[in-house]
Amino acid sequence: MSNFKIITDSASDLPSEFLRQNDIGVVPFYITVDGNTYLKDQIEITSKEFYTIQRERKQFFKTSLPSVQDYADEFNKYDKNMDILCFCLSSKLSGSSQSAVNAANIIMEEHPGRKVVVIDTLSASLGYGFKIMEAIKCREKGMTFDQTVQAVSKYRSDVSLAVDTLDYLQMGGRIGKAQALAGGLLNIKPVIKMADGALMPQAKVRGRAKVMSKLLEIMDEAFGANPSEYSVGVMHTDCPEDAAAFRDQVEAKFGIKGQVTVVEVGLVIGVHVGPQVLAISYLKKNPEI
Repeated sequence: MSNFKIITDSASDLPSEFLRQNDIGVVPFYITVDGNTYLKDQIEITSKEFYTIQRERKQFFKTSLPSVQDYADEFNKYDKNMDILCFCLSSKLSGSSQSAVNAANIIMEEHPGRKVVVIDTLSASLGYGFKIMEAIKCREKGMTFDQTVQAVSKYRSDVSLAVDTLDYLQMGGRIGKAQALAGGLLNIKPVIKMADGALMPQAKVRGRAKVMSKLLEIMDEAFGANPSEYSVGVMHTDCPEDAAAFRDQVEAKFGIKGQVTVVEVGLVIGVHVGPQVLAISYLKKNPEI
């Protein structure tokens, strides 16, 4: 196995057991509860605890990005001769990647010859979780650090999400051009995509049932005749039954039974989109890996 370390911030939403089994370091975001309590994501507050509070209190929380020192502390945990590949939430949604870059520059200045590469994924949640999975495959195949960086940088993942309401995005100031989907029509569910790292309007559908049909349509257009060439994921915010039902629809439609990854979106994104969100992510697999 190649000797380099893979690190991510906590917004990639990969399950903690998966991260542990694959030796992935995690730098947590922080969440502000009641305006003054800072808790480390998945360390001092879990996604389940967060969604319970969010539903009960119906209040808006805030997230804080990892500091330069947080990243430097994580980078310094490992052998000084070990190169590091770090994946971060889109720079258009957070300053996490800039904190990582600043820390990387400090570490490389202190240890000349050591490589610390930070990838601004221009994505969120499983959108870059899939890239991390690709990096793991590279490492397991014995690919060098430079080969891995090149391989995981080749392809862009796509993310589309159907939110139950735009209220949370508006309160958090993350809505941007997706504001075009706002409207007073009863039971309209906006579908938003990530384009070049930012949230953009994609569609409007009426009612929860049509959300799944629209997401299937989006994937169908992307996959063409080759769905097996894509890593496919279903994401949700505190609606596991809907996610499981939608996964079954995806697998049946595209003939990829057992190949769809399902994850719960963590609190870093959940703060800004609210509960009852269904989302999809897909990444064309790199044939070199």
